[in-house]
Formats: sequence, structure tokens, C-alpha cells
Amino acid sequence: MHSLHVAEFKANLTSILAEVKTKGEEYIVEFGRNHEKVAVLIPYEKYQQQFQQGVKLGP
Repeated sequence: MHSLHVAEFKANLTSILAEVKTKGEEYIVEFGRNHEKVAVLIPYEKYQQQFQQGVKLGP
């Protein structure tokens, strides 16, 4: 799983989404000067599998 700052994520959104779709890459998006982890980007298929297995994602 890769970590990147929101500025890098924003600048490279199209290529990052392509990597997620074609290679199954996963990303943690960090925000602010302290690089606080705020989001995870995973392939939709992986999300569906976890959801179907009863893994609760989110609040």
C-alpha cells in the first residue's frame, strides 16, 4: 500500500486511478503538514468482497 500527500494525489489523480484499476494498487491519502492519514483508496472489487464478507467499512 502506497502513501501520498493530498497535493500529490490531486496532481496525479488520473494515473493513480489507472493503477488502482489495472494493477490493483492501494493508496493511503495524507493531509496537512503532519501528513494525517485521512482516506484509503482501494479497488472497487476489493471493497465489494469485504462488504459481502461482513467487514464494516466506515462509521
